[in-house]
Amino acid sequence: MFNHVIVGAKDLKVTKPFYGTALGTLGHSARLEEAVGAFHAAGIKADGTDEGAPGPRPAIENSCAAYLRDAMGGSPVAWCEKQS
Repeated sequence: MFNHVIVGAKDLKVTKPFYGTALGTLGHSARLEEAVGAFHAAGIKADGTDEGAPGPRPAIENSCAAYLRDAMGGSPVAWCEKQS
């Protein structure tokens, strides 16, 4: 299950294509950690910048997350607990 999906946008008109692409990947994968990777890849492809590649996060055991930066400076994150 996802622990966090955090989104904040200063200008939806500017950032809507980015968020539509990046968030459209969530829930379309058999494994949530793959969805986190797809979120990150789609966000980069939609002109986002990398703020933290997909991977384990020690703050929460058995979790993975990815961080991006949108064109207006927003910092969306997808964070999930790894499925066994």
